[in-house]
Amino acid sequence: MSFPNANVSLYKNVELESKVAGASPHQLIQMLFDELHVLLARAKASHLRDDTHEVSEKNAGIEKAINILSYLHQSLSEGSESNLPHNLGLLYEYMVRQLLSYRLKNELQLLEEVDSLVETISTGWRGISGGQP
Repeated sequence: MSFPNANVSLYKNVELESKVAGASPHQLIQMLFDELHVLLARAKASHLRDDTHEVSEKNAGIEKAINILSYLHQSLSEGSESNLPHNLGLLYEYMVRQLLSYRLKNELQLLEEVDSLVETISTGWRGISGGQP
């Protein structure tokens, strides 16, 4: 049985809304890290194909990644006695700058660096929850 693309998209949106509605704050942050990784992987794949038709899609993905990093930065609790929120904030700012540089220079290593940093933070975040999704 085949569904038109609009129905598949609608189903995916409902599925995502259900996951978000039932997620803890910790799981929501993990979902953002996962989405960042997906966006960066798509941008890297598009870069490697060097398809000029995908430039606008790649730029939209980079813009979404920047927005997620900005949200993560804004959501940090600066009232903590730990330096962790401040240091994470600096790291998020750095990653945004690297993505903006990528848009100017089109250098793959900038995407790879940001993706590696996201993976490191995501792994640590997953470890806080005891490895649970």
